[in-house]
Amino acid sequence: MLTVLTTSPERALAKDLAALAPCHLAAAPLTRQYGLDYALPTERPDWVFVTSARTVEFLGEGGRSFVANSGARIASVGPATTRALNHAGIEIDLEPAGHSAAGLVAAMMLLHQSGKIAWLPGSAQAHPTLATGLTNLGLRVLPCPIYDTVPVETLPPIYEHADLVALTSASAARALAQLAPAPLPPAITIGNPSRKIALDLGINVLGTAANPSAEGLALCLEETLKRFP
Repeated sequence: MLTVLTTSPERALAKDLAALAPCHLAAAPLTRQYGLDYALPTERPDWVFVTSARTVEFLGEGGRSFVANSGARIASVGPATTRALNHAGIEIDLEPAGHSAAGLVAAMMLLHQSGKIAWLPGSAQAHPTLATGLTNLGLRVLPCPIYDTVPVETLPPIYEHADLVALTSASAARALAQLAPAPLPPAITIGNPSRKIALDLGINVLGTAANPSAEGLALCLEETLKRFP
């Protein structure tokens, strides 16, 4: 039976993926996150954009309270982030059909929000797609790094037996290339940013989720295993 590893620490994701295909699937994170000191915006934002459940976690109690009581409209990148926000008592106003930064920009294009203030708490390594897209739409963007990501110190031993790796972020792709000996195991990726990084690092990418979500990754895994050598 094939061994498939997901770089997400979410064991629920590994369980859901394993239910779709006859393989041994385990969560084997290659990165860890740590919180950064950050300041809340001094101006009341009109919009708060949240692009991951991890952002909700690293906002901390004070940050989550600020978001909930700011009067701003809340945009969530996708279902997992929305669930995390709802669990924190925060209702959302926008979740795009395309669960990605580009999807958020496309949705905002229809709302004509030029001149509005947008607060973007998130990763210090966030791809500029969202900030650049909103700026191009005329919003005043306030990026705010609240956490950062670094590789784990050593490669988890289970990677010695990996037949396929499900890369759930660009930082995980970088960590795999940094930590794993050649030849690197083939991979599938959760989206195009992680696909591009993986290919640039010499990782053989066998598939990319059409929708950058757990559901999209699951479908990608199912299709990839059908044609796995």
